[in-house]
Amino acid sequence: MPGIDHQSVERELPYLLHRAARRAGHWVYPEISLISGKDLFIPDIAVLRVSGGGRAAIDIRQAVLLGEIVSPGNRREDVIDRPREYAAAEVPFFLRVDLRNRVPAMALYELADGEYRPVSAAAAGTTFVMKQPFAFSVDPADLLDEEAPPDDPGAEASAGVERRSDLAEPLNAQPAPVGELVASVPAPRGDHRQHEDPAVA
Repeated sequence: MPGIDHQSVERELPYLLHRAARRAGHWVYPEISLISGKDLFIPDIAVLRVSGGGRAAIDIRQAVLLGEIVSPGNRREDVIDRPREYAAAEVPFFLRVDLRNRVPAMALYELADGEYRPVSAAAAGTTFVMKQPFAFSVDPADLLDEEAPPDDPGAEASAGVERRSDLAEPLNAQPAPVGELVASVPAPRGDHRQHEDPAVA
């Protein structure tokens, strides 16, 4: 289950992206339904060439960029499966946001020869910059809310659940190096275990 940090980014990033995207004639939506043949995708972030106003779902071919906020319990899906599926659908750009250890990092990929290749990446405390599909920049650290006080009962309860969850990241894990975040994401071709992204913990 996505944590509150995931929701914070899903609140902040689409808002900031939308302001920049509108200047380029695009629209940004969080968690909308995209149709690809018989498949339905609901990415965390979608940048569309057209407005989705009044629709329940939209063709994935209208997407110029799709983004996923990596959750510990869905790490393989967010890092391996979704990029491959979006590449197969020929979505031009893929954006990944990794929140491991509350050190947010962003990586942008561009589709080339059927697979996503790294274009730009940055971690908290530096500036993520992209020029395509529209100009945008942000410090990934600005996407997270400040940490809850340790004496907050809700925060303690959440921490207890995380410690007991076998889906949580190890407490002694190190932040993912930016080099890992920009590893190429191959398009679907056979057993995905042969093309595993090194960013998967």
